[in-house]
Amino acid sequence: MEIIQTESVPLSIQKYIGPPDPRVTGWPLLKSPIPLITIFIFYIAIVIFGPKFMKNRKPYNMKYILLIYNFSQIALSSYIFKEFLVTSYISGYNWACQPVDLSLSPLAIRMASACWWFYFSKVVDLLDTVFFVLRKKLSQLSFLHLYHHSTMIFNWYIGTLYLPGGQAFFSGLINSFVHVIMYTYYLLSAIGPHMQKYLWWKRYLTQLQLCQFVAIIFHLFVGIWNKCEAPTWLTAWTVGYVSSLVMLFSNFYQKAYHGKDMSVKKQQHKELDAQLYDKSPLSALANGSIRQGKEVVKRLGKNKHQGLTNYLQDDDSDNLTKNSNGFVKTSVRNGKKYY
Repeated sequence: MEIIQTESVPLSIQKYIGPPDPRVTGWPLLKSPIPLITIFIFYIAIVIFGPKFMKNRKPYNMKYILLIYNFSQIALSSYIFKEFLVTSYISGYNWACQPVDLSLSPLAIRMASACWWFYFSKVVDLLDTVFFVLRKKLSQLSFLHLYHHSTMIFNWYIGTLYLPGGQAFFSGLINSFVHVIMYTYYLLSAIGPHMQKYLWWKRYLTQLQLCQFVAIIFHLFVGIWNKCEAPTWLTAWTVGYVSSLVMLFSNFYQKAYHGKDMSVKKQQHKELDAQLYDKSPLSALANGSIRQGKEVVKRLGKNKHQGLTNYLQDDDSDNLTKNSNGFVKTSVRNGKKYY
């Protein structure tokens, strides 16, 4: 196994996983893992200490910063998607099995460059978390969010060093497309609350993210089936990693959307049961409310006994008298009430 002298991957690790692509080892954020590790440490520090810093402070108004940021992310993701799509098409890529072109040809370097830009975009994505902290949107700092953002930078550091093209192009292609749509949603959301009525498709965005992960896993297995030239350890790692994202996003989708649907249905059933419990006048009084047709016209008391007492103490209590048997006897006053 050939080993190359580079700071990108230590020689001790190269003995097990092989050498990285020498064409990219001198590129920014690939010369050494130290800059990326430093960025990661700062990221974790912001996650830990950021909420404490913001505890007694008001959320920052970052509307215009977010508009610029989201628009920039759309532009960057669009460029990456275009580069993956055009370069793979011109190069005659086989979507079922495509080995990395290790030559110095313009198209080969262009594909490697597209992979680098995609890796760089994962580093930029870390700003999502920073903005959540500064805006005190701490509920957004879920395990899914932190796991996804903090691991993607390392996955694509390794991926760009060892597979800058070939089978890896599909993951970058489909993910950059999804990010164009995702940051379009964020851009519209950042404009203001009046845009919420146009953002009904949020759940479908999560579905799209899940579909992309399934498509990536399928593409990886097709490559394995065709014995495509790619490091076995990298393929196995990617399958496991993307599978973990499928599970986490599925769990999020289940809680965020199906959980809401069930809560709404339970509430509707409760309201229906309350309406159908007993429609008789005396039961309506005993239950603390009087229904005229389908409309509830008066709330009475906190429980069944207090409800009847409160009603009889109401200004209109002279409408009710009792007969010799102790039952409430109804009357009509000005033709307004019928029991």
